[in-house]
Amino acid sequence: MGKRTIQIIITISNNGGAAEVNIVELKNEEIKSFSVTDFFGINNMKINDLRSQYETYKEQIPSRNIPICRAEGGNIVCLNIDNGIISLWDHDTELMDEDFLPANSCFKVASSLEEFLSFIKPYDHEDALDEYKVEDVWSDPDFLKELKSDKD
Repeated sequence: MGKRTIQIIITISNNGGAAEVNIVELKNEEIKSFSVTDFFGINNMKINDLRSQYETYKEQIPSRNIPICRAEGGNIVCLNIDNGIISLWDHDTELMDEDFLPANSCFKVASSLEEFLSFIKPYDHEDALDEYKVEDVWSDPDFLKELKSDKD
């Protein structure tokens, strides 16, 4: 087990908490990557409490799953209590699909908690943008006028 995995396990065993800036890269066509923001714990403040999060999402996530952490953008990482599979619940799925079924709103992330933890890597946003260059910028002329008038 790597140092990063050990730090994350310590966070979980210490009853949840905020994660360092990270990225979880997937081999999934629909969702390429995500970032974990908080791990849930027991008897924590309501927003990070496992029981509270389960009560909030139990009708939206597939049955036999429990939310274990929050991902950026409001998505939830779930653990299936029967087989240990870790999935990402995409909260936007139910908004886009009239025939929404909770079972269709999750994307498999890992076969186990240990595998999921091994996927979490430190992430530096500045390094990720090094390869990108701005080629062109367009600003709405009316918006620019509005900005200038606000300065005066």
